[in-house]
Amino acid sequence: LMAYEQAIRQVSWEFNSDTENDARIELLNESKDALTTSWNDHITEVLTMLPFGFSVFEIVYQRVGSKILWRKFAPRGQNTVYQWRIDDDGGLGGFTQISPPTYRPTFLPVEKLILYRTRVERNNPEGRSILRSAWIPYYYAKHIQQIEAIGIERDLAGMPMVRLPEGADTAENAN
Repeated sequence: LMAYEQAIRQVSWEFNSDTENDARIELLNESKDALTTSWNDHITEVLTMLPFGFSVFEIVYQRVGSKILWRKFAPRGQNTVYQWRIDDDGGLGGFTQISPPTYRPTFLPVEKLILYRTRVERNNPEGRSILRSAWIPYYYAKHIQQIEAIGIERDLAGMPMVRLPEGADTAENAN
């Protein structure tokens, strides 16, 4: 996971357009520069999708002069997602979050969200963890290590020895 994160964080991010002097690109760059956290920090939060399969953010805006720009992309922890709302047409409508300190259900509509997923399959908003295919090898490796550790512990404990007092008879028919 760290190798993926370090490689992706090395990328230089920029917005491009086929049109010269595109006002949309200027607005995007202005919005990116106005974020309260760095773009690199946002990418670090995005990469939590690798072990979880998804990461979700609430878009928070701010007014700067006559423009409305991004203020932040507030991360919403994967463990706070209580329920996804799927529209009648099968599209994502948003999700209900239960998080500290209030632990009250709060609905966040899809219009206020950015959802990153490792893959899109049957429109599942939770994607799929990149660690999922490693589960079976991990399970066996972990249990084999435990069994080996128990075996090593038993071997290092030595064999039990019994010392008989002097003159003790070891014959089977002895009383």
